[in-house]
Amino acid sequence: TVSVDCAGPQQEYVRWGFDWNQWTKNFELLIKHRWLYLVINQTISALTIRSMPELIDRITEFRARKQIGHYFELVTGHDGILHPSIYSYDLWAEAFSSIISKMDQDPEAQLRMEGLRLELQGSQQDNPMMISRLQTYLTELDRRRGTDWREVFPYLDR
Repeated sequence: TVSVDCAGPQQEYVRWGFDWNQWTKNFELLIKHRWLYLVINQTISALTIRSMPELIDRITEFRARKQIGHYFELVTGHDGILHPSIYSYDLWAEAFSSIISKMDQDPEAQLRMEGLRLELQGSQQDNPMMISRLQTYLTELDRRRGTDWREVFPYLDR
């Protein structure tokens, strides 16, 4: 079981210390072992949605060679500041369309993802107070890590 929420630099920011390229190489090795049952658990947040299509592509590539479980849910905790509903759904619409279309090989997951999309479509406007709190949180992470969230997630700076 592995926790992977999205792809590339966004994944490396979300799970600090994670190396996307190394994880890909490691997972390639695991696929070769027929006796292993592999599962990917994914948390969907305001930080992960935009690079999820690349993760779904990777999962599809892996599944061409081995059965892999894929489970996901919206983020909880952090006082709600990471939840994508703090932004208007229009910020996520294009990414969700891509994600859902890429899940055509897994109708059950596609249906669950469609349910999450419907839930988020209820967010018709940004929540400035919560967005400010998220940005403060990310800025504090950057201070500690020496990173810049605006380079990785420029779309969150609204």
